[in-house]
Amino acid sequence: MQDIANRLKNTGDTLFNKKSEWDELCQEIAEHFHPLRADFTTSFNLGTDFQTDLMESTGVQARETLGNAPNAMLRQGNWFRAHTGIETIDDVPTNEKWLEKATKRFRQALYDRRANFVGATIEADHDWVTFGNPVLCVQTDSGREHLIFKAYHPRDCAWMENERGEVDHLHRKAPMTARAIMKRYPKTAHDTVKQLATEDGSKHVQVRQVVLPVDELNYDKDDRRKKFGDNEFASIYIDCDNSVVLSESGLKRFNFVVPRARRAGRFPQGFSPMTVVALPDSRSLQVVTETLLETGEKAVDTPILGNANVFRDNLNFYAGGFTSVDLGEGTKLSDQVMQLPPSGDFNVGLRMQEDYRRMIHEAFLLNKLFLPNVREMTAFETAQRMEEFRRAALPFFGPIEAEYHSPLLDVSFDMALELGIFKDLISEMPDELQDVDVIFDFESPLREVDGAKNLAAFKEGLQITAAAAQVDQSVTKSIDWSKAYDDAMRGAGAKAEWFSDEDQVQDDKQADKALQAIEQAAVLANSGAQVTQNVAEAEMAAQEAGLNAA
Repeated sequence: MQDIANRLKNTGDTLFNKKSEWDELCQEIAEHFHPLRADFTTSFNLGTDFQTDLMESTGVQARETLGNAPNAMLRQGNWFRAHTGIETIDDVPTNEKWLEKATKRFRQALYDRRANFVGATIEADHDWVTFGNPVLCVQTDSGREHLIFKAYHPRDCAWMENERGEVDHLHRKAPMTARAIMKRYPKTAHDTVKQLATEDGSKHVQVRQVVLPVDELNYDKDDRRKKFGDNEFASIYIDCDNSVVLSESGLKRFNFVVPRARRAGRFPQGFSPMTVVALPDSRSLQVVTETLLETGEKAVDTPILGNANVFRDNLNFYAGGFTSVDLGEGTKLSDQVMQLPPSGDFNVGLRMQEDYRRMIHEAFLLNKLFLPNVREMTAFETAQRMEEFRRAALPFFGPIEAEYHSPLLDVSFDMALELGIFKDLISEMPDELQDVDVIFDFESPLREVDGAKNLAAFKEGLQITAAAAQVDQSVTKSIDWSKAYDDAMRGAGAKAEWFSDEDQVQDDKQADKALQAIEQAAVLANSGAQVTQNVAEAEMAAQEAGLNAA
């Protein structure tokens, strides 16, 4: 056991040493844009002035605005739905309704007040925007009743990737007090910790959590199966101060989510394209602002030169201040003191400051992440404006959905299945969904653009077809209007429960055809009876007129 603890400790030390330069970069980025996270290489004390070195807050405000955007724009209302990704299966109303029920149940599990989903993801959003690399963990409570979401400081985590570029080996610094260790691990705690707990339970011990594939542990097959069963991953807590394994448990899946906004070369850490672009401008803006502050202070409180033989003490220019002077006979005071006029053009500094602020706003996409107003536009103009918005917003929204939301929901959904959250729905699952994997689609401004395009295309298609039908009625049969209607309704945000079952739709269509056939038969029968009556009346009239040979 001590060998395992030493080996994992050494591996973790190597990983943390390798990422030390990344931590230094993140420290500078945090000092400019996220002062509350500026403790990568330093430590905070209670009452620390987080922004003591900042001359102005444009970068902090820009990060705050963009950091709030993922939750405000991507995670409101019914922002995701479960589906299979197979159109022929997803579009079947019975399958679609079941998937919608499962989505609703899953959403309730995420937003359970005990799960901390909102708090953890908001914290991770700001790490995503600032450093391009949040660290999230999905856990269950001790009673296995609900999910728990946690966001960890990237400083405290180091990780490795597998051959697919996925993080599947992570070390997390988790210092605990001696008192906490004795409560959680009384049987495996080292004697030193036991002694420390009796003397001063508030002292911290360097504990580290390691989550890694079971195959990477040096256990033989029997010991591995005994400790971890059929689980593919192991979660191990080690006391680094005393090289002791505190606990070992198996995990069916890797329960950490480590999204990376932008990758650079072979490094497993991520980078934020926003702060990488804005950092040089923020550095320059701080210098310019400091210069302007000094220049403004000089303009208000002008520097003064005086004769040292006359002014032996400092000049007291405060209200009611008195300064004694030693003027010789015939000496004027105005000849012994001079105010320095302001130097340089203050407006040049203001223009430079405004340029840097504008570039920081552009780096954080604050001039692009707004849906265009299309109320008074034609369908074509609306489609063009929406497409422009999509192109501008895709660099920000796209990676969040692919790298962040998808893996987070995949892990959470699997763990929710284990907790039995969908237990009562399993028996209702349609046969077509039994052997397919569930994936997630997202409702976001990008999806709204696609939906609006479908809706606009349907409306414009109706107008074009109606005009063409005046010339050739056959054009109305060249479009599958039922399919077009369904796509337009989905683009407008229609719920799955609004659509009838496919079997019911077919039955209704057959009933409508039968009803039309009966109505046509009735019309024909009525027409035939009328013809017979007319013939009889004509024959009678002919007889009365003497025209009938009979």
